[in-house]
Amino acid sequence: MLNEPSGNDLSVLPAYLAYELRFMELAEVDDYKLCILNLAGGTPGNVDNWKTHYVPHIKRAFDGGHIYGRHAYGGGLLATPDGNSSRPFIEAEHLRSLGLTGGIVITEAGQNGGYGFIGTEAFNADVQAYNALMMQHSNIIGACLWTLGDWGQPNANWQDSLPSLTNWIANNPTPKWEPTE
Repeated sequence: MLNEPSGNDLSVLPAYLAYELRFMELAEVDDYKLCILNLAGGTPGNVDNWKTHYVPHIKRAFDGGHIYGRHAYGGGLLATPDGNSSRPFIEAEHLRSLGLTGGIVITEAGQNGGYGFIGTEAFNADVQAYNALMMQHSNIIGACLWTLGDWGQPNANWQDSLPSLTNWIANNPTPKWEPTE
């Protein structure tokens, strides 16, 4: 699937949704599951556009056993709510209010808009705080942290946090996410 498609451009949205729908249909023939949309953090900027244009597509995805991907980037910290880092929680709550309990994965999450590693101690504390926020939503599966690897400036490589964060994850297991009926 594409990464950060259309977003706020409603003129291309119908073609993109048709493209994704066809991929879902093809995947379902062989019982494959997809992660759809993977919208950029905070897009579309108008939440009502998300509700009107994206929610029906997300419902269709959930009906086929697929999951919804969404990005979230914070200012200095993920766990400090802003229009971007808190957007998955707003959407998760709205989907549950409609009885849509399929899974959401935050497919990209990072501090400083994804630019600049904040240091091991601060990074780990923020990840743990963001995890606590995610755990408040039964339909959020988890988050993929951005970015691992030294790809130059600005450096968002959180590799130095791996040993301590891995230890924390091992000592704080979460139950396997299962879709609810």
